[in-house]
Amino acid sequence: MIYKRFFWFLYSYYKKGNVDMLFSSVCAIVGLQVLNLIFIQGFIFFHLMNRRDLSFTPILGGVIITLLLIINYLYFKSCDIKAIENDYNGLSKEEKRAHSIFYFLYIAISIILAVLMAVSIKNNFKWV
Repeated sequence: MIYKRFFWFLYSYYKKGNVDMLFSSVCAIVGLQVLNLIFIQGFIFFHLMNRRDLSFTPILGGVIITLLLIINYLYFKSCDIKAIENDYNGLSKEEKRAHSIFYFLYIAISIILAVLMAVSIKNNFKWV
């Protein structure tokens, strides 16, 4: 359920602009998923397996991003957006505030960890 609430959080943010809210929200979610995958891949391959040759990643990354876009778009296209909105609006102010703080922390931590992973791989700095 938190996944749908996060979608509605982004969807309501994009509702204020003149954009396709569904696709923009899906792109934001996929962007965060890709940042998480960058961190996980770097941690597994570089820090745990001592591999720096990640030459297969651009092609695989493009395929993964495309699949994530398609899967997330089809998932949220088939969802009842009004039901997601009603669920989110049914929360109390304190719960909405807690969810907003959690979402902002999730976004910030995802960005920070992906950047730290890229810097550690570039500078050959091991965490483990």
